[in-house]
Amino acid sequence: YGHLTSGGTLANDEGLWLARAVKLYPLAVADACAALDIALDPLRDAEDDLALLAWSPAQVLSLAETVATHSRAGELLPAIAERRVESVGLARFAAAFPVVNELAVLAPGTAHYSWAKAMKLLGLGSAQLIEVPSVSARMDAGALEEVLDRRRRARQPVLAVIGVYGTTEFGTLDPLDEIAALRAKGNHFWFHVDAAWGGYVPTLFREPSGALRPREAVASEFRYFPSERVHRATRGLAQADSITIDPHKLGFVPFGAGASLVRDKRVLRFVDQRASYVFGEGHAEFDHPGRFALEGSKPGAAAAACYVNHRVLPLDAQNFGRLIARSISACERLYDRLRELAERVAPKVRLSIPFEPDCSLVCVCFNRAGNTSLAAANAFTRSIADAMRVRPEQPVQLRTFFGSSTVVELAHLGGNERARLSRELGFELEQADDRGLFLLRHTLMNPWLLSRSATQDTWVDEYCHFLEGMLSAPATA
Repeated sequence: YGHLTSGGTLANDEGLWLARAVKLYPLAVADACAALDIALDPLRDAEDDLALLAWSPAQVLSLAETVATHSRAGELLPAIAERRVESVGLARFAAAFPVVNELAVLAPGTAHYSWAKAMKLLGLGSAQLIEVPSVSARMDAGALEEVLDRRRRARQPVLAVIGVYGTTEFGTLDPLDEIAALRAKGNHFWFHVDAAWGGYVPTLFREPSGALRPREAVASEFRYFPSERVHRATRGLAQADSITIDPHKLGFVPFGAGASLVRDKRVLRFVDQRASYVFGEGHAEFDHPGRFALEGSKPGAAAAACYVNHRVLPLDAQNFGRLIARSISACERLYDRLRELAERVAPKVRLSIPFEPDCSLVCVCFNRAGNTSLAAANAFTRSIADAMRVRPEQPVQLRTFFGSSTVVELAHLGGNERARLSRELGFELEQADDRGLFLLRHTLMNPWLLSRSATQDTWVDEYCHFLEGMLSAPATA
């Protein structure tokens, strides 16, 4: 079940908003029961407030059903409502339940900056957004398990874990299957997947019946894609409690449109907000997204665009997936051409692709042969990026290609990655004179990048010729 938002940031906000509402609900129930001297069976085995915070969403939903059907529900429901964090505010709620002050959200360093905003917005504090180490720009599931174990031993609760399906900067996919598997070990965190960028890639894995396509069937259409890791991560999406997807990214919808999805729509009841002049009687409970969304009324253009888009091209491999397939094929072509380019320019320039592409995004960096300074290497790559940026004082027609860029912090690279990049760039990153590695970032969304006449190079080939000219130009002081 889901509804549209104005963008991925709002959808991420809603995911964390839901997580807080669901995970803190048992504390309000226990407090109300104690005040009314009501004994609820689901609460009997809870040792303390920390144990209640460790409940899974399924346990909390079961508790809510027990409350709703209790013989004294008429007294209990209002008593719970007036004790919930949504009523008393986080400061008073945490004063009543001090363990709430330790609530943390765990996310990789590659997570979108909107997560720090969400922590501030909900009063949880950005300091409680704990970074989980990454390997190859993907969350390290082993490191996540260590963080969870460490917090469990220190009696520090975890509100949610954020997995990313398509990082904004690198297009990489976190091991969602491994993250979900950690919940089977007693880690009952809320699991949110930020798939704002990569959310439409699963159309390639979906049969018209809705079944998951085998990896081998998908792989037969590509040179490299998908790795077994990518296929497992896609399968892990089904285990998320909430997901963010942006139709205005890989969905190709030309209007501001995000989407907030939940696996079990009953969790929306924990954030229900009524308004009699809007939500009249006689409608089904979930017919009005405004009751469960942060935004109220919005223009209908985005909804209409998404509806038409998905009706014309259903979200499966035979329809919408064909667009994604063409984008990924272009990415594979660029990946191969960049590696060929690296061999041709090797006497003058070292070229490195820091991360194996997971979908349709490739990053690359450069260093002039003989240079041993990361700051100088970054300056050289910036000079390439500068030749592809929009200049307000010049007509856009004067640019052959436009490009974007980003920086990966060295702290977000694993030891093996730093060693490999050191070999490829020709100097030791462990003694680097800069904190991050500047990258050209190539987002190959356009499904027609390989569409040229038989006698012409593709746009990907043309770009690599352009890049080779830039790299081969004489150095300037």
